[in-house]
Amino acid sequence: MKRLLVAILLGCGTLAGQIASSASREFRGRIVLYDWFSHEQTSNDEFVIKTSDPGTPYVRLIYRAYWGFDAPTPSSKDVLDRWAFIGRGVMWTFSVHSPETSGEKMACAFSVAGFKYEDETGSGEVPRFILTPGADASGVPSISTLPCFILKRGGLARVDPSKQP
Repeated sequence: MKRLLVAILLGCGTLAGQIASSASREFRGRIVLYDWFSHEQTSNDEFVIKTSDPGTPYVRLIYRAYWGFDAPTPSSKDVLDRWAFIGRGVMWTFSVHSPETSGEKMACAFSVAGFKYEDETGSGEVPRFILTPGADASGVPSISTLPCFILKRGGLARVDPSKQP
């Protein structure tokens, strides 16, 4: 089991480069890329935000209402506000923390692979991360190089339009 875990981690890069270093913080920004499969098929989300922080212009965030094998089933109130998945307009506040549990650390360590397909037209791969409508994702670094944080339950809030830059 240890060998399998080591092989998986080595295949995904080092944990140090992908896991964010500060314990708890808040970002302002907009979602520019998101994992369409998780977004559409589950109550979980994984996405990249373009922040208003010049020191951390892009961040990868992972959201799950509950973590663990014995977690309760999320309810509709645990689903993130779908208006946040528009890349223009209102800015949002993301309250996050560094990965703390082994499950959170593993989620940040893994890269989300695209879907491989093969049909009568040939074969290829459909990327899992796609642009949010209206987003400008030019200049977004590789997702595997971005600092990774965990979005807190209830940690997504619309910024008051009068307080936006």
